[in-house]
Amino acid sequence: MKNFVKRYKDGQLKRFFRSAGAPKDNSGPIKIIVGKTYEQMVLDPTKEVFVMYWMPKCEECKIMNPHWKNLAEEVRGIDDLVIGKYNTMDNENEGLNIDTYPSIMFYGKDNKEGIPCTGKTLDSLKRFLMEHSAALKVAMERKAKFEEEQKVEEL
Repeated sequence: MKNFVKRYKDGQLKRFFRSAGAPKDNSGPIKIIVGKTYEQMVLDPTKEVFVMYWMPKCEECKIMNPHWKNLAEEVRGIDDLVIGKYNTMDNENEGLNIDTYPSIMFYGKDNKEGIPCTGKTLDSLKRFLMEHSAALKVAMERKAKFEEEQKVEEL
């Protein structure tokens, strides 16, 4: 016990944070983020990450789920953009204080502090991403260029 108290006073103890197990298959359009994978997935400087923080019993979260899934399906294939979900009932991380559900945050490659999104519909979420996601803008520009080239080839 003395050793424990000494280590506590010396700041050598790490706080325990709960974490669900990481999914064995996380290949779907929505990436499941758990406490143990949070830093690896959200703080990855090579990715933009759009996260919905939710709780299983939250009615607004249940209403939001279809919009979130549709958004993830629409942007699937944009490698630098991750759409994720984080269950705050089963997971926690240092410095992550969520008190409103669902809470939606966008983490850009160069801003891992996060930008809150108040949108709750598919259209408002897409507008938010168009404003903040460089990866989505690049993908949209490539798509437009490809479609233009296809039109030229048809002529």
